[in-house]
Amino acid sequence: MLVVVLPVAVRDHPSTIRPALPKLAVLGGVLAAGEYVTTLAFALVPASIASPIINTQAIIAVLLGGILLGEQYFRTRLLAALLAVVGVTMIAL
Repeated sequence: MLVVVLPVAVRDHPSTIRPALPKLAVLGGVLAAGEYVTTLAFALVPASIASPIINTQAIIAVLLGGILLGEQYFRTRLLAALLAVVGVTMIAL
């Protein structure tokens, strides 16, 4: 989790890592909680039901990349993510 959230903590400059440690710890906790909920979802319901729900993270990643980072071809990537989730849902049904 630390490796995933470390770029957020040191985005501005490496000397700012010490003040950013609380933010790093909170974001790491959020990621750990998300992984735990994902594990619970797959344990409680059949994988064919949980998989489409879990795969919506692709849509979230595209939205974050397009809105926050201003990535190119936002509409195309969003459509591709939607089609991927719809495809997984159709296979699961």
